Amino acid sequence: MRIAPQALAEGSLPLLRRPDFRKFLHLHVLGAGGCPICRNVAWLDDRYFSRFQRENFALAKTWNGLTRSLGFCAADGARTVAHPSGQPAVATVHEVLTRRVGKILSRVVSTRRKGSGGGPILAEHDRCPACRSRDDVTGRAASFLATALNDPEALRQYEGLRSVCFPHVQAMARYCGGSILQYVLGVHKIAVDSAAESVAAFDREHGADRNADEENMVGALLKALPLTAGCNRTYDLFEPPLADKPSPTSRGPVENLVEAMSRNDGCAVCIEMDRTWVERMKWLCGKISEGCEFDELLPVCPQHLWAAVCDGPPLLVVASVRNALRIIAGQIRTALDTLAPSSSPARRGMMPRIREAIQGSHRRLGEARDVIGRPLPCPACTLLQAARDRTLMLLSALLKDSLRRNAFERGYGLCLKHYSRALALNPSPEMHAFLTEVEAGKLALLRWELEESSRKSPWSSRPESSGTENTAWKRAVARFSGSFVWSPE
Repeated sequence: MRIAPQALAEGSLPLLRRPDFRKFLHLHVLGAGGCPICRNVAWLDDRYFSRFQRENFALAKTWNGLTRSLGFCAADGARTVAHPSGQPAVATVHEVLTRRVGKILSRVVSTRRKGSGGGPILAEHDRCPACRSRDDVTGRAASFLATALNDPEALRQYEGLRSVCFPHVQAMARYCGGSILQYVLGVHKIAVDSAAESVAAFDREHGADRNADEENMVGALLKALPLTAGCNRTYDLFEPPLADKPSPTSRGPVENLVEAMSRNDGCAVCIEMDRTWVERMKWLCGKISEGCEFDELLPVCPQHLWAAVCDGPPLLVVASVRNALRIIAGQIRTALDTLAPSSSPARRGMMPRIREAIQGSHRRLGEARDVIGRPLPCPACTLLQAARDRTLMLLSALLKDSLRRNAFERGYGLCLKHYSRALALNPSPEMHAFLTEVEAGKLALLRWELEESSRKSPWSSRPESSGTENTAWKRAVARFSGSFVWSPE
């Protein structure tokens, strides 16, 4: 049974469209329910992609940013493809990207053939422009909300709200003074404890029942999931339910990668990461349904909590949210303990007490901000990062064989993100040259298909028959962004 993510989103985080950024954070908006920063980020995120589709796709600034980042991240790339009117903008941008990045790769190949050295040019890339825009919006919204809480009336409203998600409490912490941060964490601790109790009540009623009613499931998670993971409005675009995916064939990693190398439908590393994710989630589902507890293996970060909502059965989602609430509650308690004044001996000199009064609060505030801002330790991120790097290392070893090199050249190759990561792992000069030549060849063909599709789009070219170039714009997104949308950054 799959959770209905829309019920969670619509029930807990109604999107309020407000044209004025500051007005959105006024007190009457705080009373509307749900995390106000999530709503604001969602609204401005929609505006970012709407402007991208209408006008920004043709700006040099957009091209420069996407060239430095090697396209969008996998999640935002999938979002541009899913947009109803996305094809013209996506095709135009990626035609420019294939030309620009293709020239860089051609220069690298030419330099290598001449025997010149030089470091791996594309071993590093910038963060996705859409993600950077999202981070900037989050920072500004967190700053405005933290500043608004200096008003006593705002504090009273905030106490009744208790719905700012933990990721945005972390963002607010760097802007809050000591007393305000202590108050905010106290309010959030009450909300986390209440959400944990609702999840515990679901556990007590249903236990390991695999046929738990979906309505009860949504009720248990209505506060808990948005509180721990915020609102992810793109989660339902990507993965089918886990039950719809075939279980990975039980083979060794070498056999799995050799098969993935010869496929033409996706990057070999993306395929292996997807296989690893499905394998781990199915294993966890089986163990949890048997009553086993593996909290140290459950997803914790917001991205992979929402991935569990998309892919997992109710028992896995409940267990993951319960575990995340436990970790968050511990982090909040540690931060509150850090903010509390240290007990000093009765017989302390005047000057030490004065220094403690002046400097101690600043030191405790800095330490508390560090504690609350610490990223949650997510086993899913660690697993997928290890799967990515170990797969690339195995690929480098396999490509020393000429037959497997030929299979790799005939197959899909690597997406640009994993090609960049392969260079960051410092391959041998021969391997670097081989991967670059293959990538340059794939991009050259993709560029021709994009240009051919653009040439045939006018009405005067309609009599000409079309081939695979019709889907080149979608394949261009996959080539730059990758196809595994839950990939950690």
